[in-house]
Amino acid sequence: MKLVVMFLSFLVLCFSVSENTVQAQEMADEYAQRLAQAKPEDVLAFYLESLENRDVRPHLSIYTKETREWLETWPVNDTQMENEARDLRNCGLSDTRSNETHAVVRFHPEKQRQCAPYFFKWEDGSWRLDLFTMTKVIQFNHKNEWHLKKQEGHPYVFAFKDYVLDKNGFPFERK
Repeated sequence: MKLVVMFLSFLVLCFSVSENTVQAQEMADEYAQRLAQAKPEDVLAFYLESLENRDVRPHLSIYTKETREWLETWPVNDTQMENEARDLRNCGLSDTRSNETHAVVRFHPEKQRQCAPYFFKWEDGSWRLDLFTMTKVIQFNHKNEWHLKKQEGHPYVFAFKDYVLDKNGFPFERK
């Protein structure tokens, strides 16, 4: 009898895991379908949605290939996701700079110092979030204010040409 109960419990667990896997795949596929028509701002909204859903899967179609590989090694917890989602919601209005292969969603650099820009790369026919490059280019100070630690030599530099960057990479609007 114990064996039957254990077996039935195992089947229920397998079904539950299988159902969750199918639901997760459907959700990933939903992002993939939505990406086909998405602008960078839309992909950022998908990212916010994934944060709010606490979706830590690194292989989501909203990410670049490099970001997916990097996220495999980068643990993220619920608190970090909640904080980023809250901060992103509070950033408000943005503008987007793009060329054929790269885009940057930016927030007002002097009024919204905690609102770092987000990088996107055109990859496999869709805009995808490039968190990997963001970690190489953007840095934060003790007040959580962003600045460019790498001001040249990256494919997103075009999006900051209308800013004046101080010696530490903090952006200011040209007067």
